[in-house]
Amino acid sequence: MTDEDLMTDQANEAKEMARIIIAHHFGSRPGHVKYKASGLSNFVFSAKHSEGDFIVRISFEPARINDFIKEQWAQTQARAAGVPTSEILEVGNEVVPHPFMVSHFVAGREATGHPERMKILREMGCFAARINSIPTNGFGSTFDWSSNQLPHNETFEEYLQKELQIESRLQTLEKRRARRWTNQKPSRDFCRSR
Repeated sequence: MTDEDLMTDQANEAKEMARIIIAHHFGSRPGHVKYKASGLSNFVFSAKHSEGDFIVRISFEPARINDFIKEQWAQTQARAAGVPTSEILEVGNEVVPHPFMVSHFVAGREATGHPERMKILREMGCFAARINSIPTNGFGSTFDWSSNQLPHNETFEEYLQKELQIESRLQTLEKRRARRWTNQKPSRDFCRSR
């Protein structure tokens, strides 16, 4: 079995889970569920139901439940600050054996070729400013969103050192950069005498 076959099997399994999740949340099965191959770390599905259009995200990584809960907290805070976000209806891992999130579908299109692109970018900057004004305590993966008693990083420096392990990451980056430099073939133009 190839990785592509396994991915297809997992996508089909996740698609059935998306149907189960929507049925659990609304009390009846969706009319249509479509796989959206754009998800990088989750299986993403659009679901049409008599209650509306929804997005279901499912991860086969158990720890992803914390990311979903954190995202729900962040979106709630952003909405309260006046930033338009889709409403997250449910986050869990009990209806199916994997972490999932259900949210309202929000229609839209990319602004890359939009005639009012600069206006849209300014508006996005204003929303980013609102998001960055939301007060939080601590840094890293555990902060205000978490009601558990895990240790919080009190300072950004503490986050960089303890959680992100910045020194190790910088050393890895430096090794890769050095390896790339030594394995790089000289350009013909560079080597020609002038």
